[in-house]
Amino acid sequence: MKLQNAFTLILIIFMFILPFSYAHANKKQEYKYQDWIVDSEGPSVRFYTQGEKAGISFGWIKPFGSCAVNFLLMNNNSYMVQEDYLNQFAGIKMPLKVLFPKIHAQEKIIINAEIIDSYSVNPAWTITRIGLAQAGKRMNRYMEELDRVVIQMPEKPDHLFEHIRDEFSLKGYKAAKTKAGEICHNNSISLIVLNH
Repeated sequence: MKLQNAFTLILIIFMFILPFSYAHANKKQEYKYQDWIVDSEGPSVRFYTQGEKAGISFGWIKPFGSCAVNFLLMNNNSYMVQEDYLNQFAGIKMPLKVLFPKIHAQEKIIINAEIIDSYSVNPAWTITRIGLAQAGKRMNRYMEELDRVVIQMPEKPDHLFEHIRDEFSLKGYKAAKTKAGEICHNNSISLIVLNH
């Protein structure tokens, strides 16, 4: 009788609870930790913050199934409003300078990102997405320990960006990163169970 009850419980979990939780995993969830936001939609979880200048965001994405990896994702306003023109730069590598104001100004970190794509929000506002880079151990440590980070983009290619430098708050970063890890881990388990 105990074996039958255990089997019934396992069957209920696999038939109802896991599919239900996976269905909710694909719906957008959003959590706020001081200046950082964690959201999940589709096959990844993202944690990010807004810059001091309008339209610029900086953060990281964890793909489900690869939760130990964080990929950079930034959005920046572009001068050019023609989405087709901007998309010709997709795939171009860009060295981003990362500075921490509380650390000696000569110490900077370079991360090699690339232009992913561009999209028009409206006729007067086009956003370019930059990313696919990873932070090293030193940058990760500084982001967890300090309260501000400055990101500077190169002026080339073709002075695409309205702002090439912005400052971002790191208040709430550590909590947002932890929450993003939890969401990624839980959704990765759901994906593994449903795929087998």
